[in-house]
Amino acid sequence: MKIGLLDLGYTESFFVQRELEYIEESINFVTFISLDECLKSIVENKIDGFITTMDIPEYADNLDWFSFSLYEDYPYDTAFLGRASNIVIASPHAQKESIEKYSNNRILKISDENSNFNNIISKLNNGRVYAFIVPGKLAHYLEIEYSDVLGTLMKDDISLKNNIPEKMFNVIFKENNKNILKLIPYFIKTVTFIGAGTGDANLCTVAGIEALKSADICLHDSLLDYSLLDYVSKNARIINVGKRYHKHSAEQPQINKLIVEYAKKGLRVVRLKSGDPSIFGRLAEEINYIEKFHIPYKVIPGLSSLNAMSAHTGIVLTRRGVNRGFCVMSPIKHGGGFAPIDSEARKKLPMVFFMGVRVVDKISRDLVKEGFAPQTKAAMVFSIGNRDEFIIRGNLDNIKEKIQPYIKKEHTPPGLFVVGDITAFEFKDFSLLKQRKMLVAGSRNRVNSIAVRLMDFGASVTLYRHSFVDAGVFYDILDGIDKFNTIAFSEGRVLDSFVKAFIDYFNDITKLPHIFVSSEDVAEHLKSFGITPSNDLNKNDKILYIYSRRDKYFSEMLRKTALTIEEKACHRIKNRADMLNFETAIFLDSESFWDFIETHGTKSINQCSIWIPNNREILSFVGRNSLNFNLIPDDFFRSHSDIRFLFNDLNIVSKESIAI
Repeated sequence: MKIGLLDLGYTESFFVQRELEYIEESINFVTFISLDECLKSIVENKIDGFITTMDIPEYADNLDWFSFSLYEDYPYDTAFLGRASNIVIASPHAQKESIEKYSNNRILKISDENSNFNNIISKLNNGRVYAFIVPGKLAHYLEIEYSDVLGTLMKDDISLKNNIPEKMFNVIFKENNKNILKLIPYFIKTVTFIGAGTGDANLCTVAGIEALKSADICLHDSLLDYSLLDYVSKNARIINVGKRYHKHSAEQPQINKLIVEYAKKGLRVVRLKSGDPSIFGRLAEEINYIEKFHIPYKVIPGLSSLNAMSAHTGIVLTRRGVNRGFCVMSPIKHGGGFAPIDSEARKKLPMVFFMGVRVVDKISRDLVKEGFAPQTKAAMVFSIGNRDEFIIRGNLDNIKEKIQPYIKKEHTPPGLFVVGDITAFEFKDFSLLKQRKMLVAGSRNRVNSIAVRLMDFGASVTLYRHSFVDAGVFYDILDGIDKFNTIAFSEGRVLDSFVKAFIDYFNDITKLPHIFVSSEDVAEHLKSFGITPSNDLNKNDKILYIYSRRDKYFSEMLRKTALTIEEKACHRIKNRADMLNFETAIFLDSESFWDFIETHGTKSINQCSIWIPNNREILSFVGRNSLNFNLIPDDFFRSHSDIRFLFNDLNIVSKESIAI
């Protein structure tokens, strides 16, 4: 693959090359000095595309584009702090607020195109520079490139305000360029179509509401409960594209273009449709349009007015002894005007048969007798709406044989038998993870943010709920807590419950003894209370180690360090909910791994790829049980985890076991 770089300085070029090289190793970069030269090279197939920070002009009809951000996944600047000097160097795109924090009374330099990171970091390391301020994800790449030097320096992440503009890079390419299309799923987030339900926000699904919460752009219809929009982030943009009779906020072609335009800008787009998007909701038109651009998408169904009418009026659509089904059709043809509703028109409608798995051969024979051709298209959709949903397509004369392997005397999955031309159509999946079933377990904030990013790439995610510790179990311990000057924890949930019990018991958090923890994961729970854990121990410490599951390595370390140590076990209240099937399990901390194993055993994970922390006891366990595992990288845990960064290292597209 050959990519042009247009009007990019040294810093920008460094970032762009690292961003793409982690995804596709075989890229040759070529520098251009004019837009005309770039466009000519694309037309002549000399390059696959080019990248620029220039505003996107109106390109020729056969060109396409998408954007990616310097700040995505890392929405802050990072300051690397040296040991001396009064010089601050800032990368050109570091935000003003970040620079001001360190530049007071110091000489400030902005690194220009002639600067070289080798020189700057060398000066930083030998004390000739006080701080080097780097924007967004560029800091992450520098940490990898110069890990041997930067690892010895202090680091300070500076949060950005949400309204600060992001630095965007635009990728321009010829339509349907196969090399560039391979890159799109790494940068364009999955577009989500949501059924809002009919009339009442309470009739929207939980999945729909969760998707609304993470939207950057929400394009919504008119006929819905507007209180649903309260779930959309205040930083997101909400656009009414509703259509009423002879009064349209936006015409359909315009809506299609808006979805694609915002998605190509790297934004998380939600299309909120009234009722159910697949029933007279023009879902097919919008999906057909975005498929032209290879943009990944998913559909969250909603409650149709058809369902609400049946439930609210007593006009039950399938009343036993009265009717075995119903016909739904529109009397308005495409483009307007009345369409025939006679028997011939009704005969062309698709038919759906409930509870027809075991009698599909009889249904097919009866339809053929009625005049349907044996080659009439048909499909059986098994376990509809379930994570194990799958579909078998065929014709009336062969569908029985095709579904036979799935028919068992016991545990045959439920299925809907659909007859008609519509069974030939299917949604295209451009996402990287292609509905791969993934389990994510860990502390709530990390789990939620990582789950959203995985769903951006098309995964079907199950969040694992920890068991928990009732704070009441600590009251006996708290009676004698004054005997100890340090309390040690190896589990975040235990620490969390203990601190809450302490506050309730003493009504004064300042009396809390020093807290020593086994890892940064556990420390995060303490930091949520505004408390920093102790960094070290000494032999004079009197330590109490509280656990629900004893970490023998941590315990041994404590005993080697302090003369006085006691251990106290407490019991968790288990969550014994059944676990769904999944192909990849990600345990963000050791606590979530052991909690899962103790609750569900290894049966659920011995056939899938698992991601685990670098913990000696866990590694020993998975080795003994021959589990297929990967280690979570040490630098994975930042406030926003760049999951794309891991894809190339793991060959996610080609590996049989896909993991983040």
